[in-house]
Amino acid sequence: MRNQLSLVLESSRMRDTAADHVLLSGPPGLGKTTLSMIIAAEMAAPLRISSGPAIQHAGDLAAILSSLTEGEVLFIDEIHRMSRPAEEMLYLAMEDFRVDIIVGKGAGATSIPLELP
Repeated sequence: MRNQLSLVLESSRMRDTAADHVLLSGPPGLGKTTLSMIIAAEMAAPLRISSGPAIQHAGDLAAILSSLTEGEVLFIDEIHRMSRPAEEMLYLAMEDFRVDIIVGKGAGATSIPLELP
């Protein structure tokens, strides 16, 4: 795993871009949080840590994502406990670097795209 992660981080630094998305999976105590700290340190980027259970609404995730700076590392602990609407929003954010904010309710609701760094 060390070699694979090293390759991802080195190639990102050589291209002067952020590293691709990394999914760390395993039992408690394995070192997932520590690895996220290592990734941030190796990329010389700030680290933002959040928790899946704390993200109950898509708006919670939108607030976190919109406050990130370009290249900042986001680690979501217990991501499997994040709400389904927030999870769907995360997929869009990861793929397209944007989220859609819904303003209003019912037929008068409007979707506002928010670009992410």
